[in-house]
Amino acid sequence: MRLLPFFLLIILAINGHAQTRKHPSPKKVIMNSFSISQFEKNQVNNEYQFKDNDGRIVKQTAIPKRKEYLEEIKDPRSPYSQVRIYYMESGSIKVAGDRFYLMPINVWKYYAQNGTITKETNWEAGFKFSLSDLIAKMKANYDLDLMKNNPLVDVERADDEEDGRKGYVVTFPASAPGVVNIVVIDGINGKETERTTSTVKH
Repeated sequence: MRLLPFFLLIILAINGHAQTRKHPSPKKVIMNSFSISQFEKNQVNNEYQFKDNDGRIVKQTAIPKRKEYLEEIKDPRSPYSQVRIYYMESGSIKVAGDRFYLMPINVWKYYAQNGTITKETNWEAGFKFSLSDLIAKMKANYDLDLMKNNPLVDVERADDEEDGRKGYVVTFPASAPGVVNIVVIDGINGKETERTTSTVKH
């Protein structure tokens, strides 16, 4: 299976490669907008990071080439995070979704500048073996607790270039220092389809 990087996954969703449903009659929703003035006041090299009132780390990044602000909100104790993308010219919401490690999960929503939902992408479509199943399998088979946030662990989605079959790619430390295991799990039946190791570059 071919691994799809996170930003490529966002682009594919925008272009309809995940299961996407467009809204024929867009529904307007109210969401917090991006504080451009606060970002500009505090940013260094187009980045600003702070803690919110709940102790979560908020990382904001300006992406001038795409005319967007990227915001990532994460509890350092959890593998889950929130992703928000905003229109640079107005600060209004453009994309909203959640991640598990670097993997987009559940339904992502896409907005026009006036706040109407124009599209939804369901990242769980095509996966009969759920994220909960994956968490249980990794604990049972590899004694790896994915719910304990670990900077040396990552989970991403993969698809097969030939038949489009869905899967998960889990990276986690091997017993040897400086080596990680890379395991591919079928997204339909939960079977391990590939296992390799790689040396971590420092």
